[in-house]
Amino acid sequence: MMPTVHMASSIFPGFTHAQSVARCLGGVQESFGALSAAHIELCPQHHGPLSAALAEQLRAEYPQTVFRLHANVRVGSVHPRYDASSCGDAVDDYFRELADRHRRLAAPCYSLHAGYRESCSLEAMADRVRWLSALFRCRVGIEGLYYTRGNAYLLSTWQEYRWLYESTDLDYVIDLSHLNILVKREGMADMELVTSMLADARCLEVHVSTNDGYRDSHRPVDSSGVWWWRLLDKIHPSATVFSEGVQEMLRARNSPDTGWPQTPVRFEPTA
Repeated sequence: MMPTVHMASSIFPGFTHAQSVARCLGGVQESFGALSAAHIELCPQHHGPLSAALAEQLRAEYPQTVFRLHANVRVGSVHPRYDASSCGDAVDDYFRELADRHRRLAAPCYSLHAGYRESCSLEAMADRVRWLSALFRCRVGIEGLYYTRGNAYLLSTWQEYRWLYESTDLDYVIDLSHLNILVKREGMADMELVTSMLADARCLEVHVSTNDGYRDSHRPVDSSGVWWWRLLDKIHPSATVFSEGVQEMLRARNSPDTGWPQTPVRFEPTA
């Protein structure tokens, strides 16, 4: 059975959070059919901070939608590049403020990226996720990544995904577009592991988009030729599925009445 697919705000990057949410509520179609707005994940790819007032406004204006936060959403004057490998007083202060937005949204959970190998070990990253779970007072899902130059990311090999699944108690996020890059790099898909991880109750979220196997480009999903399509009915019923496929970027940016920034804005690929 095909799971319900919801929207991440990053499908409309370059807008404010409020503008992106409004566009999500306007309706989006993908290969899955109409995407659901019952859950919307607020992401980092937006102009301006998610202030305390804006978090409360979104919750009040869209009571039919359950919001949650993902990764390094901007909450102040500076947009940090923090993840589960980051540490230090400034990092802790950021996550405390992000936890305030989480509570104002009445969000059920939080998720973030594993981060960088040079910053900490896998075990230290896992301890950091547990600290965040206590701070946010909710389940926190760690999102695995993929190979990049210099093998910079944590959780970027099949061996490390298996470590996450078999050797920790962590909740996690499976981004199937990240796994597509991993398949391209390692020349194989560990279907048994992916199926088991998707079907487990620790799978907090599943993120879907497509790419060419080299770059996390967040293309909308075309079901033809996607190796993981047949695994969607294996996803645990408690997991929430989010599309991260960027919608009609060029047409939206060139249309004068969309509110899209007229000067193109470049964002680093994010999970």
